[in-house]
Amino acid sequence: MKNFLIGVVITLLIITSTASILVVNKLNDIQSSIEDLKVATELLEDNLNKKVHIKSDKLDTVLNDFMINAFNAANQELINKNK
Repeated sequence: MKNFLIGVVITLLIITSTASILVVNKLNDIQSSIEDLKVATELLEDNLNKKVHIKSDKLDTVLNDFMINAFNAANQELINKNK
């Protein structure tokens, strides 16, 4: 009976240690995934910031062209009215 109880306790210890090793490995995987996600998020934010600046530059160019065209059209109308 004593040997049986020792065997049961040893089996339970082995099961517990195996389960805890698996849990620790899974937690390490989760931690590395979180770190990878943080890096990916930072890269995404950097890319979004760069794209916003590029779009704003293009928007400024378009607005400048529009204003120049509107100014030229207004001047042309004034010239036509004065003739």
